[in-house]
Amino acid sequence: MATTPSDKQGKQKTAIGDVDLDNDNECTRLTLSPNLKVTGDENRRVTTMEVGTTTESVNLSISDKQAMQQTSIQRDTWKHKVEFILAAIGYAIGFSTIGRFPMTVYMNGGSAFFIPYFVLLLFGGLPLVYMEFALGQYHRSSGLTVWKHICPLIKGVGYATVLINFMTAMFYNTIISWAVYYLVASFNGLRTELPWRSCNHTWNTQCCIDADVNQYFRKSAIVTEKLLDSTNMLATPFLNGRYCSRLVYSTEEYFYRRLQEVDKADEFNNLGSIKWELVLSLLVIFIFVYFALWKGIKSLGKVVWITTIPPYAILICLLIRGVTLPGSSIGIQHYLQPNMQLLKSFSIWNAAANQVFFSLGSGFGAFLALSSYNKFHNNCCRDAFLTSSINFVTSILSGFVIFSMLGHMAVISHKSVKQVIQDSGLEIVFIVYPHIIALMGWSNLWSILFFVMVITFGIGTTLITFESIITSLCDEFTASTTSHQTETTLPRAHSFPICQ
Repeated sequence: MATTPSDKQGKQKTAIGDVDLDNDNECTRLTLSPNLKVTGDENRRVTTMEVGTTTESVNLSISDKQAMQQTSIQRDTWKHKVEFILAAIGYAIGFSTIGRFPMTVYMNGGSAFFIPYFVLLLFGGLPLVYMEFALGQYHRSSGLTVWKHICPLIKGVGYATVLINFMTAMFYNTIISWAVYYLVASFNGLRTELPWRSCNHTWNTQCCIDADVNQYFRKSAIVTEKLLDSTNMLATPFLNGRYCSRLVYSTEEYFYRRLQEVDKADEFNNLGSIKWELVLSLLVIFIFVYFALWKGIKSLGKVVWITTIPPYAILICLLIRGVTLPGSSIGIQHYLQPNMQLLKSFSIWNAAANQVFFSLGSGFGAFLALSSYNKFHNNCCRDAFLTSSINFVTSILSGFVIFSMLGHMAVISHKSVKQVIQDSGLEIVFIVYPHIIALMGWSNLWSILFFVMVITFGIGTTLITFESIITSLCDEFTASTTSHQTETTLPRAHSFPICQ
């Protein structure tokens, strides 16, 4: 006797057991009788089930059977679809977006760099993100346990990604602690001025010059750039009668001598003492991570609203402020000026590939962990396209922000944009940005907003990184990943949480 889907909802009795039909949710639940013998062909759409002398044929498509099999796994799901999108975007947007991407564009042909970047994003980055979303959603597994479904022989790749994510999280938290340190200093500067604006501090050297570059020209520096250019000689600068092999801005000395205290570490055997302000900042970050991941994706889904949306609002405010500064158009022109000849060079394609994969963060298992909490029939292709597109647009906008400010810095210092660009990577975040902000009106307010943006972008990345580690370990050593496992005896922010 064959049974077909009924238009009526409810429970029906059959020889093989009870069948619950719910057409609204497109779900069919089978409660099978004991002593059931199941036979059939995986490639066929009909599964024959025998109970004694009675045979029932249930017409189920292969996709329906797979969906029923996957939904039987006990696992939390995102409360709202947008929480997953915000978590994925928050993970992809990080320091590489606001610091590394603009300098990479500038050094690799300007706007011409967008061509190889877009091509490699379309044919490299986007497919990898889609693959991770699909694998995690289909198998409902993280980056560690998914390999038993693909190739158990190379499961060590999963352990390697967990180890890499752990080291990356430690690295990211350290950088975020620097931003917290700068944020506290910005609040303290409300009473006087930003501490990295002038050289009137104990950590400054005799060769320090204020961030206000106009003051440098008013000081008794006897060597000028024109003299250097005309003589083509290595000059020896003097500042107020003092010999200096190199003049250093106050912002640079604040980063290296006040924050990192590199002057107190001579060699590898003498690393200096512990800086307790940074230890406290790091502790605050771990406490925040702990409470953000306290209930797994239930608490994480609420936190990503804070770590993803507000920094975009601040980024737009910085963009508006940057393009209204004098000389901003000069900086933007250098940012977008194309050099099409570089498209023939392998280096620009190599730089684009590095930036695509480094910026998106694909291949580290974080997207696998996030998508494993999706519903089985979620449109992961659309999610991958949306995540990659927003990452691309954010990277371009961050370039407009930094280069509009660099153009302003070049104008007030009477230099070219090329001369004021001397740093890249983290130095952009902790030296160049603070330097430019120190020269702006309401510098304390802009400094607070900027470092709040840096902290939230960084927290968004480190939260997902820790969640991927925890999900991988819990999937590997427990039978399910549900909300009850988050009640651990050790904080989830620890490297080895205990999953019940």
